[in-house]
Amino acid sequence: MGGQIQIKPIETVEGEFFKLILSSNPSTGNLWKIKEFDSALLSFIKNEFIETHPESEGSPGTEVYTFKALKKGNTTIHMTHERFGSENGLIEYFKVIIN
Repeated sequence: MGGQIQIKPIETVEGEFFKLILSSNPSTGNLWKIKEFDSALLSFIKNEFIETHPESEGSPGTEVYTFKALKKGNTTIHMTHERFGSENGLIEYFKVIIN
């Protein structure tokens, strides 16, 4: 995929939890994946999928990734949105500033 990479800023405080909320529809075979983050500064807590319309099978929704800021610093979370079995997909970067 071509184009310019956009880095989305997130500001948090040491010891706080924060969430990345991403549009998703796993029924299409497209999945969000954490590619990289600094485990010295962040702890990955959990991932959950919340359907927009739970009564409809295959409904799109949001994926919520919860992290905890472990100590002060700056880091980047690298995420990809890939089709199952493919290495090409949307790339998202989130710059995390921990105060």
